[in-house]
Amino acid sequence: MSKPLQGWEFTAEVGEDRAARLYSWPDFRPIVLALKAVASVDKFWWEPYRDADLKGCNRASFTLKVPSSLYDAFFNSPNGYRGQYARASSVGEAANRLLLHELEELLLAREFDRPVDATLDRIRMSLRGTDAKV
Repeated sequence: MSKPLQGWEFTAEVGEDRAARLYSWPDFRPIVLALKAVASVDKFWWEPYRDADLKGCNRASFTLKVPSSLYDAFFNSPNGYRGQYARASSVGEAANRLLLHELEELLLAREFDRPVDATLDRIRMSLRGTDAKV
């Protein structure tokens, strides 16, 4: 279990019930496991890099569908994705890597119409790249 994040408080705009739900996640791992269990892959696209130095390069991009309460926990819980980065960038990067690793099978399992150069091996390499992000 992660220790509570010092100073993470919600404004009055966040109701007590919602805040209680967001505080109830004991750490990032249960959020990852919940995402892995219920997320569905909605869309895949082979996204071109915009940086001139990377012209001609692409990265795998996906859109996932998840229940709104899990989406909220992922982004807004003190133990969610942003909360990991609030602890330290190295903690956030480790959380990012964990989530990409746990979701890789789900992301690769869905069949999509994709460009011929977007092979499963290239998509896998993209997901495992050091700059890959959720």
